[in-house]
Amino acid sequence: MTLKRILSALLPIALLTFLSCSKTADTAPERRIFGSPPTIETIDPNFSNPQTPVDCDFTDIVNALLCQNGILDAQPQTGRGWTKAVDQDGNTIVVFSDVPTTVPGTFIEGTYTELSFRAKVTDPETTAQQNNILLVSASFVPPDSTTETTLVLFDDGSTIDFPFEQRALVGEDCDVDIPNNICTCGGAIYKIKSGDLAKGDNLYTRKFAFADKNASGFLNDCVMRSKKEIPVSADVGATLQFKIEAVDRQGNLSTWPTKLSATVGAGTFLSNGDSCGCCLLHAFSQLADISLPRPRRRLY
Repeated sequence: MTLKRILSALLPIALLTFLSCSKTADTAPERRIFGSPPTIETIDPNFSNPQTPVDCDFTDIVNALLCQNGILDAQPQTGRGWTKAVDQDGNTIVVFSDVPTTVPGTFIEGTYTELSFRAKVTDPETTAQQNNILLVSASFVPPDSTTETTLVLFDDGSTIDFPFEQRALVGEDCDVDIPNNICTCGGAIYKIKSGDLAKGDNLYTRKFAFADKNASGFLNDCVMRSKKEIPVSADVGATLQFKIEAVDRQGNLSTWPTKLSATVGAGTFLSNGDSCGCCLLHAFSQLADISLPRPRRRLY
């Protein structure tokens, strides 16, 4: 039997209690308690991209770090960046971008595995006053685990915010006003969205991210900052099987007959642009002593 963990901070406690019970692997594809169960009409089979690009401008964060040390006249430069990496022999090296930036500043670039679940679900008991669908979900069991994790799909038009704290050690919520000598940074709270395009069209959506467990915290934060998705660490090459289910208000359950399969890609990470800015971000992320004030950390 598998335990279930639901990744949503917005569900009522009663719903969480209902869904957190143990479930056997031989659950029937359709369970009728009272009335007719919901119908899962279609599932988008092209839901996984193991090389999704992402990029973010972190120049304001670097400017704040410099400003905090009294350096008020620094001018960002273009360049090939500065990224710490490990070669095939396990040696620590520094790599530079093959494509220098044309805009001055410090930029985070990379790729990750993006999942975009889309399911069209209807229920015959739905009325103009009330949607009878209680939950649409995608569940999977991570490798080397017996705990089933459930992602909730939404038909909300991406109007609901899921607050998640940043991962990196450098504060990313910065207020910089150099003429008034204001330069403060605290832990950023990023507003995650479901990724749903239109509210109330019976198309339930959830975008989700997997990143290499050794990926930089800056890459994870860039995914939240730019793509509004929650990044979860996973082993490169891991293959995950996702079960799509729908439950109505009477407790009737429907399950899509086949599971969706996705493989976690290797992903990439690069700090591009101003080399000094990139080096500064890395040093602070490692809490290195470079005679600059250390950032405040907010626990996740």
